[in-house]
Amino acid sequence: MQILPRFRGTLGHDFQALYFWYPSRHALSNARLLYELMGISDNYHQTWSQHHHALIQGIKKEVNGTQKHPDSLSHQKIAQFEERYSQIMAVGLRENTVPDSTNRVLKRGRGKQLKAKNLLDRCQKFQCGICFFMHDLSIPLSNNPAERIIRMIKLPQKISGAFQSDEGAASFLPGQGLSFNGEEK
Repeated sequence: MQILPRFRGTLGHDFQALYFWYPSRHALSNARLLYELMGISDNYHQTWSQHHHALIQGIKKEVNGTQKHPDSLSHQKIAQFEERYSQIMAVGLRENTVPDSTNRVLKRGRGKQLKAKNLLDRCQKFQCGICFFMHDLSIPLSNNPAERIIRMIKLPQKISGAFQSDEGAASFLPGQGLSFNGEEK
């Protein structure tokens, strides 16, 4: 249908590589990232992931409490958060130094990295997308609400193949004004 190739707005998504091929702006969903950061903290005991989790939550709190600047946070606040982000990434690099390869059996290719280092690399590479929600307050922290809406509509299709009647669709989505084929009534 060529929807995504022609889309020029802000595309909110997880870190799926396929989406980065499209020429729109990318706001990354932080719900999965927060979950992964907690996992790195719990399993690898790295402080950078704890601090990064707290930073994203702090930005979210600031965004939710902002009333003075309707479009974004103040330039000063954004600069403070970006500086803190850089400091956390530097701590992460110190905690994830490259292991000594002298005792490693010679194999082709790059050595395997820890999950913590992979997540750190992703956080560095996609900082703009991760922090997009503080630059544009119309962008949510996560795309989970949109996924929930789609999931609930797709559920009857998955179970039975489709809504069996207009009445069935109307009872599932009361007040939506939709007919069986999804068009406005």
